[in-house]
Amino acid sequence: MSKVRIDVNTQLKKLNSKRSKPLTMSALADEVGITRQTLNNWDSGERLKTLEDISKLAKFFGCSISKLIIIQK
Repeated sequence: MSKVRIDVNTQLKKLNSKRSKPLTMSALADEVGITRQTLNNWDSGERLKTLEDISKLAKFFGCSISKLIIIQK
């Protein structure tokens, strides 16, 4: 059975860059109610994203969860 990787970081960076005024990662973390360390840990793969956290990010960017995630095999 192959491993499946869920990539949120790529889409997160794309959505943030499309904002008229992109946020720093610290500001983004504050806006969605998570810590900057959590974002760092996601980026490095040290911590998995919870559905609740992904939902907060999707709500903030005004998109569906499915638009925010990329499933890689």
